[in-house]
Amino acid sequence: MEDFLHWLGEQVGNALRLLVELLAGMFSGVDDFFTGMGTSLGMSVTAVNLIFLLLGIYLLYSGFRRCFRGHLLGGVLRVGLSVLLLGWLIN
Repeated sequence: MEDFLHWLGEQVGNALRLLVELLAGMFSGVDDFFTGMGTSLGMSVTAVNLIFLLLGIYLLYSGFRRCFRGHLLGGVLRVGLSVLLLGWLIN
């Protein structure tokens, strides 16, 4: 019985180690992705800049959607605001 419990403990430990290594690799890949994207765009990679980038992309998307649905004034205003935000953010 002791051999079985020892083996079971090793297997659980190996599974946990594999899970931790996979998660660490995934999160380092995400960090590399954001660093590469920030370098390509010419912006520093901070949480605030990433939030502004997502907000600018969302405004651009919603502005084009409003234009295609026939709400031209609201669409043009959102696209203009997104261009200002993204232009300020991206060097």
